[in-house]
Amino acid sequence: MRKVPLHFPNRPAALISLMNMILSLLQMSLAVSSPPDTYQEVASHKIMYTELSKTVHAYCRCRNKERAWSTPPKACLGFRGLSRRLSPRVTISILSHLPSAASRLRETICQYAAMTDVVGAILVQWNNNKLKAPSIDNCANLARSNGIVVETLTYEQNTLLNRYTGTQAMGPLTMLQDDDVRYSEHAVRAFVAVAALFPKSIVGVNGRMAVAYESPEATAKYFHPDKAPGRYLNDSRYRIDGKNTSKYLYNMATGTTSILQRSLIERFMDVPQASKDYISSHKPTCEDITLHFLASNMTRQPPIWFRLHHDDGGELDKLGDGDGLEMHLHVINWTDLRARCVDRVASDFGQFPLVQTNCRLDLHRSQLRHMDPAVW
Repeated sequence: MRKVPLHFPNRPAALISLMNMILSLLQMSLAVSSPPDTYQEVASHKIMYTELSKTVHAYCRCRNKERAWSTPPKACLGFRGLSRRLSPRVTISILSHLPSAASRLRETICQYAAMTDVVGAILVQWNNNKLKAPSIDNCANLARSNGIVVETLTYEQNTLLNRYTGTQAMGPLTMLQDDDVRYSEHAVRAFVAVAALFPKSIVGVNGRMAVAYESPEATAKYFHPDKAPGRYLNDSRYRIDGKNTSKYLYNMATGTTSILQRSLIERFMDVPQASKDYISSHKPTCEDITLHFLASNMTRQPPIWFRLHHDDGGELDKLGDGDGLEMHLHVINWTDLRARCVDRVASDFGQFPLVQTNCRLDLHRSQLRHMDPAVW
């Protein structure tokens, strides 16, 4: 906005100078302020927060029934709804390595760059030491004009350990994601509100279950509870209030998207050295399983499985229903490989700290009228 000085021929110079200074300050304020939300946007956000409050209330009722497994979060004590105060702004950290995905990466950054009151920083972690990071100037400039910090980090070695570095550029609340997912403003607002409310839990979008068997020679089982309900569970061992609750039992989430506290990310380098060495030398790396072992060992809390409607984002490749299963169908014995990771990480940690739960946060539109606790 161009500054236009005022001219008053018969006024004292000091008064004219003062009025011009006031006008200049007003113009600067208008120049840096984000455009106000439209009435429709405000109403839409209000509806989302209302539905989210109902879902959180149901989640808390569910967790209160699982006291035999874990202590309900403090936020559930007398929960009456989400605060109207603005949630903290989130740092979105995108791990990318494929030059062919550069246009997709730029589109994702541009989308997040418009979320001025919910996103505080965008961090691109370029995990490819052979090729130069793609240019993101246009979207980065848009973000910076909206007061959002943008930074690209490059690394000398390609390893998924890089996901957990660069914490000096992250805010207190961070969303770690791959470059093949993207979320709407509604989804990001909901992620941030929930992660701020439950700081001891990792919020993810794809729940998974690992079962450790007591027999020393038996391997662990890892499966997708939404695809094969109870397939590997002994139903008699998992009951609450006389109900069979094994259908959607989970104790971890996949690493495609994780919303968590920076303090937990900073602790990742404290995991056993054997686990870090494996992440750098094997596929699947199972770094997400390692993260959940670390988190559960520190907090004794389960993750939070946050289910969204597909309109609010998810897998960009659209290889199915966005639950992360189909992308691994071409890998032989993928589930067995993940189960071996569970065994290996448990051996590295010397224990099995994962905390199980049936309770989910479900903002899927088909579920909005069914806000009872997710105990199936």
